[in-house]
Amino acid sequence: MKKALLVVAALGALAASGAAYSSLTSGGPSPDPFVAGGGRFGPGCFDGPTPTCFANPRDLSIDAHLEKKGTKVTGILYYGNNAGVLGNRIDVTCVSIVGNRAAVGGIIKESGTPENVGWGTVLFLIDNGPPGQPNRDRSSALFGAPLDDPSWPAGFPYTCPAPDSPINTVGFQALHSGDVIVSDGED
Repeated sequence: MKKALLVVAALGALAASGAAYSSLTSGGPSPDPFVAGGGRFGPGCFDGPTPTCFANPRDLSIDAHLEKKGTKVTGILYYGNNAGVLGNRIDVTCVSIVGNRAAVGGIIKESGTPENVGWGTVLFLIDNGPPGQPNRDRSSALFGAPLDDPSWPAGFPYTCPAPDSPINTVGFQALHSGDVIVSDGED
């Protein structure tokens, strides 16, 4: 059931991100900042300083918006491996965008690991353009810890770390399918 939910959510987010991308490229009014899309990366190793490798691919689906230029954040993030073992549904509570990079944070509401429910999480993303580009979009692993963990920035989970935060010790992997759109609302 969770695997099916992840796939349905990923397809819905991809459709929403396609519509959002179409409005951005059509010359219409600039939206508020958002991060939307989905895809799959792995298995394999990340490119950061802490050696980390996944034996199974990871799927993600995201639809997060900063309404009224950052005064209110709404959204949802699904993240897990394709075996359904690590499936997480996260209510997004913060987004930080700098250029084509984003940090998206929130609170785990459902998880294949029940003891993680209520934890804070953050995912780092890089938007390298529309699908078909040789330089694919990139995702970090999902970082999670109890909300009182001292590694979270002040104000977390309502204030996200910067997209280049040292919290991301593992680096990134390229999405081999899907697309992520990071928009600061100024494009």
